[in-house]
Amino acid sequence: MASSDEYDSDLDRVFDILNDSSGSEFSGFDSDDVASSSDEEDDRNPADWRPNNRENPQHLDDNNNGDVPTCALRPGPKLPDDFNKETAGPFDYFSVFVPDDMYDRIARETNAYAELCQREKNERDSAWSETSGEEIRAYLGLNIVMGASPRHQYEDYWRDDDFLGCAGFKTVMTRDRYAKLTQYLHVNCAAARVPRDDPQYHPINKVKPLYDVTKANFKLYYQHSTEISIDEAMKGYKGRTELRQYMPAKPEKFGIKFWARCDGRTSFMSDYVLYTGKRDRTPIQQRFGLGYSVVHHLTRDLVGLNHHLYHDRFFTGVQLANDLFEEDIYTCGTVNPNRKDLPPPLRQKKSVLKRQLPNRGDSVSYIKDNLSVTAWNDNNIVMIVHNNSTSDPVRCERQVGRQRVMVPQPKAIADYNQFMNGVDLHDQLRKKYACGRPSKKYWKYILWFILDCCRVNAYLVYKEASSRTIRKKRYTHLDFVIELGRAMIGNFTSRKRVCVRESLAPMFVENNRVNHVFLRLDGKRRRCKGCHVSNIRKEVVTGCPTCNIHLCKNCYLARH
Repeated sequence: MASSDEYDSDLDRVFDILNDSSGSEFSGFDSDDVASSSDEEDDRNPADWRPNNRENPQHLDDNNNGDVPTCALRPGPKLPDDFNKETAGPFDYFSVFVPDDMYDRIARETNAYAELCQREKNERDSAWSETSGEEIRAYLGLNIVMGASPRHQYEDYWRDDDFLGCAGFKTVMTRDRYAKLTQYLHVNCAAARVPRDDPQYHPINKVKPLYDVTKANFKLYYQHSTEISIDEAMKGYKGRTELRQYMPAKPEKFGIKFWARCDGRTSFMSDYVLYTGKRDRTPIQQRFGLGYSVVHHLTRDLVGLNHHLYHDRFFTGVQLANDLFEEDIYTCGTVNPNRKDLPPPLRQKKSVLKRQLPNRGDSVSYIKDNLSVTAWNDNNIVMIVHNNSTSDPVRCERQVGRQRVMVPQPKAIADYNQFMNGVDLHDQLRKKYACGRPSKKYWKYILWFILDCCRVNAYLVYKEASSRTIRKKRYTHLDFVIELGRAMIGNFTSRKRVCVRESLAPMFVENNRVNHVFLRLDGKRRRCKGCHVSNIRKEVVTGCPTCNIHLCKNCYLARH
């Protein structure tokens, strides 16, 4: 690599050639042709980077935080004044992010979409009846419970099989009613009327009311700690949509991508953005790239608060770090060695850098103004750009063969490992008991993603703020999900008659003819309960009004 003296001499020769006007019509640059920003000139000058020639301390310091300011706001939940933490259950915390009037709105939009479909087909759907906010809430509660007890097909929850069937589902609504609600479910019916080639069309319009409300409530009812992480989140989907992304390194290789911002300590998600590809390309993205524009968009409400932002190499850049520093946002992120504006000695292949840092734990750091770039050998070269922490070494435990050894690690990298996983931990909780059922409609996956994020955030706030007394010694995430689903369902039932289970067959008492009579019942034909116990399907209109069940003549005589 050329030395700085050789670089300066080459630069002088270039200026001599440009300033030599003999034999040329070129008269030099005017003042209007040259960028007036001295900062941009400094960024392009690699000579501004200087090595951090600190002496290695005799004792590694575990608590060296530097003099970087931190956020002065008190972190944690900011629940409403009338919120009772001593009695509030999972549904109360969930309702902080999804208000009750949202269920009424979804019910209105669902009814409007059902009416629209029937009008377009010019045919009435005899199996459909209008829904209500209470029924929509119970429907979503069933979908949340499905995440805690998954089945391959939704019909399995209504089976009579002792191992597959779920008696609780049968008491809430029939299988056919659940299917009809799934068919006509809509959050924004007006979006269904906008064709895809219309300029007003946008993929998020299908769920925009819920999308906007949850994003606002996430920010309103929770205050971040100083440390924040930004990363991508995926919702698996293999259907046909312009939103589908292919991420070969992810567990879910095909899906819909979101950009998420989470708390680095608690993993609470405070903001998220649907990635729509080239559709929403902004001037900032065209100038600085996608990674820069995502971070810029997700940090507009953090300006001036002295937060520390952690992100991976997709977002990291010297320009981004400098711009965020001007807004009192400090950054720390891994970076590729081939990124522009990095120190020239570090813009090498990792194999070359590994020869410069031969031993595990070796590191080198370069400084420019308030920004540092540190490279560290951890069996592989790790490079990081940071202005919120020092590059001084701290203790790091590593496995070497069968022994655990202490290796020096730059504190900036130690902080990155501690606070970068906010989005990943939130993803783990979201996927653990993911709600909803498979569908061909892409927007339903966005709906389930939003509800899962609300569920996880409610669980995190519950763990942090709740003072409720419960009998269980250990209240798990699964307990929270089941109790949330039960509370959303409540005592709702859309069944017109009580379901008679096989376990209630002894109610038929032989030779009991008092107050029992065999006659034709009102309503539709239904299955004979006596034949049903014997696994015989027979539909009849007769039965016993006292028992309130349908029976054929033979079954009535055999049991009365």
